[in-house]
Amino acid sequence: MAAIRWDFAVDVEADPAVVFAWLTDYGEDDHARPAFFRGAGTPPKRQRAARRTVVARVGDTVEIEDSWGRRRFRAKVTLAPARNELRIEGDFGYDATWSARPSLNGTRLEVRGTVAPGGLAGALMRLARKSFLRQMEADFNGHVEDLRESVGRPPARIQ
Repeated sequence: MAAIRWDFAVDVEADPAVVFAWLTDYGEDDHARPAFFRGAGTPPKRQRAARRTVVARVGDTVEIEDSWGRRRFRAKVTLAPARNELRIEGDFGYDATWSARPSLNGTRLEVRGTVAPGGLAGALMRLARKSFLRQMEADFNGHVEDLRESVGRPPARIQ
């Protein structure tokens, strides 16, 4: 079975260390904030979109659980602060690396990911590949908008 891959990047007017600190702040789930909805191009929901729980944190490894209604998604996040990078591994073969690299305008925020579920879930996901990739891009754009608002920079066009 072939994995579904995505790769998104954008320049953000902020220091890479500030962007990395934002990426690794698991105190509040940004999926419920107005800036996220604005960036994702989706209407705000009446109830909280998701709940994030830090299950464990040992050194540079964080285990998180996100909940959407009855759905739960567990992930292991491995932090690489020296590289301003983190890797998220989760259910359904989810594997994504986020990085905050210096750029001329501040930081180049990048995410590269794959998902590779097996069985029926994999077959259904492959059928809905385009829709899934649109959702991943909207999710990225929502995070970028929230990041920009959080670090006090004006929104910019997402590339």
